[in-house]
Amino acid sequence: MARRKTRQQKIIAELRRQLSVTREPAKSQVVPGVEAVKPTPKAEKRVYYPTPKTTSVKHLTYTNPYLAKDLRKTAILTAGIVLGQLLLFLLFRQHIIILPGISY
Repeated sequence: MARRKTRQQKIIAELRRQLSVTREPAKSQVVPGVEAVKPTPKAEKRVYYPTPKTTSVKHLTYTNPYLAKDLRKTAILTAGIVLGQLLLFLLFRQHIIILPGISY
């Protein structure tokens, strides 16, 4: 089974493609009977190649679509348990519910 490319690998591949496109010389068409006219060089043309950006793994974020749903369920369950314990504590303290061996 083939592994998927990471974001960093995709960025590097895109930069390589851009670099190969800018390095290819322009193809000229030859027309018979007409001499090619060479343009006079006014200034030397400089091509700047992009340098690959260094990305840190720390800054790449991936959010699992189920993460928010699971956290919400966990928070609701935890809040319910804590509220249930507080309710039982108050009921025992006010002597509304009496169990042998428990006194507040």
